Amino acid sequence: MNGANPNRQERGVVLPMVLILALALTAAVTTFVSRAVIDSVIVRNRDNVAVAEALAKSGVHIARAVLHEQLRRKIDVAHQRGDETETFGNTEHDLINRIADYDIETPEGAFLHVSIFDNSSRLNINSLVKYSTAEQAHGILDLEKAEALDQLGSEIAELILTTLDETEQNDKKPQQQQQKNQLNKKGPRIPDEDEGLPIPDAEEFLTDFFDRVIENMDGSADEKDYAPRELAKSLLDYLDHDRVRVDGGDEDDYYLAQDPPYLPANRPLLSVQELGLVEGFDHNLVRTLAPYLTVYPLFSAEGVNINTAPGHVLGSIYQGDGGDRRQLQEDQILEILDARKRGAYFCDSIATDPDRCLTLAEANLSGEIYPPVKLPAKSWVYTVISQVIFGDIERTVEAVLNMTQTGKSAPFLLYWRMQ
Repeated sequence: MNGANPNRQERGVVLPMVLILALALTAAVTTFVSRAVIDSVIVRNRDNVAVAEALAKSGVHIARAVLHEQLRRKIDVAHQRGDETETFGNTEHDLINRIADYDIETPEGAFLHVSIFDNSSRLNINSLVKYSTAEQAHGILDLEKAEALDQLGSEIAELILTTLDETEQNDKKPQQQQQKNQLNKKGPRIPDEDEGLPIPDAEEFLTDFFDRVIENMDGSADEKDYAPRELAKSLLDYLDHDRVRVDGGDEDDYYLAQDPPYLPANRPLLSVQELGLVEGFDHNLVRTLAPYLTVYPLFSAEGVNINTAPGHVLGSIYQGDGGDRRQLQEDQILEILDARKRGAYFCDSIATDPDRCLTLAEANLSGEIYPPVKLPAKSWVYTVISQVIFGDIERTVEAVLNMTQTGKSAPFLLYWRMQ
């Protein structure tokens, strides 16, 4: 009578087994669904990345079209003035400065933002040493190649310069030979005696420039413990054609002592980041200097175009004559920016455009701009920033385009980076 009921014991075992099986089945289903969702997200993200990168690349093609249209308009204006060869310089009111006001939204919900700026709106560090052409910079005897290298980007130019040999110089196509003969009719190139040397007052200018930038950079006094004049000397030694320090001595000694050892370039800089190889320059300083500087064009570089330069760059340039040069002051910078807002720009001769051209004196400037520049300055090299946001995906393409090329390959791509 008091014995356990067998059926009740069986029921007590079955229930836990059912619960365990249900839990296992639930876990399996949950895992399957989770993996399916993760795989779906991975595929979607991969597709979104592909879309974002394709859109970012397309932004460079949009920029090319805008640059072609801007050049066409300048050529039309030149023809209207009766000038068949000379195009007008760059100003704040050019077409490229309006493209950044518009974002493009795709049906998929991606946003594309394209901005273009001409490199003459920054200080070209190569303008402080006189290198008229690649021929003088590298001692190339082949004039045709020298002329061509002036139009190429840093990496391509460097590759060509390091691979020239006797076979290449003898292996010429008839068309190339004809072009060279035409160039030779102009007479032999006579190198200037100051070719490859710093321009006058370059050391003083760089010293003041570095001093102002370092003073305004973030960080403690210890973190900003740089010597501006020594930086100026080191940079000029790195750029000029000889291997003798400004103060005397062998400029190779510092570079050969590095690990691994290398030599100063003694040629124009190929990128702003190359400053990190110069004695005294570290990553923090180069990063701080980058918004002020450019290296394009590599040769025949001029000073800053005050018709397009932002305020912080305007504050770095000199104005005046001879030993009376000094950096632009705040009131002078404001005068320049205000004139540009009114639609005016600065010209060496107001006859260029009597209705809109201003002289430097009308902005309370006396003398000339330093480093030297012809106003209104022309720019043929442009930097394009193409940014895409697609959900959580962001992609940016930075490219540098040279508009001096003609034909189907124009403009010539000097630099490309996706990030």
